[in-house]
This record gives sequence, C-alpha cells and structure tokens, in this order.
Amino acid sequence: MTTKETSIVRGITVPDLVHPRLVGLGLFVAGWYLLAWVFPNELMPYPIETIVLAWELTASGIITTHLIDTLYRTLLGFTGAMIVGIFVGVVMGTNQFGLKFFSPYLIVGLSIPAIAWAAIGTIVFGFSILSPVVATIAVTFPFVAINVWTGVENIHSNLVK
Repeated sequence: MTTKETSIVRGITVPDLVHPRLVGLGLFVAGWYLLAWVFPNELMPYPIETIVLAWELTASGIITTHLIDTLYRTLLGFTGAMIVGIFVGVVMGTNQFGLKFFSPYLIVGLSIPAIAWAAIGTIVFGFSILSPVVATIAVTFPFVAINVWTGVENIHSNLVK
C-alpha cells in the first residue's frame, strides 16, 4: 500500500507534487512581470524581452568577449589576493611582530564592503584594468590571510622539526 508523500513545513502540509523551488521561481517571474507592468520599459523590461536580448548578445559573440575579459580580471585579482594573503598569513603565523603589524590592516580590510573597494579602485585607477583587479585583491586577501594565519598557527611543532 502506497501513501501519498507530503512535507510538513511550519505545520503546513504540502504535497510533494508541488516543488518549492518551482513555486519560488514562478513567484519571482510573476513579480518581475508585475514590476515591468508598473515601471517604464526602459527601467524594467519584461522577462521575455530580457531573454530575447540575452540570446541576441550571445549569438552575436559579444557575451563571449566580455566574459573572457571579466574572467581574466577576476583571475588576476584572485591570484594577487592569494600571493598577498599567503605572504601576510605566513608572516602573521610565524612571528608576533607580523601579527601585531598586519592585524589592523586585516580588520580594516574585512570591514570595508566590496562595493566601497570597487568605488575606491575606480576613483584611484579610473576605468583601467587595475581598478577591478585591485578591488578584487583588497576584498579577497584578508580572507586568505586569516585562513593561512590560522593554518600556520595550528601546525604542530613536531612537524616543523
């Protein structure tokens, strides 16, 4: 004997035939249509217009060019963050002076939001390739440094000898 499968979420029984992600996607698209109906088309286009335009940009090859440029800048930024973060993390984990010297910079780096680093990079470097690369390094390196620092501090002294 088979029973109908159901899920209980906060006391509400939902049949498994209704997939929550599809309901969420449907509500999102319905909300998008509602916003597109309320606002001017230049401000909020309908979903189908967006899909058609995205397909046209993909077919023309423009997306590929910009995607390659974006991935290149991201790779440069993450590579720079790894280099700076590993250096800072090792120095912080190996001696007390490094820990005291770099700690304030990590705290500042962690407290400034990514959008602020992007604005600072654009103000300082303009619209050159350095702007997104430096912003990516500034946003990412504190996380790398903290993880490396923690890893270096947790190395057992017998392994070093």
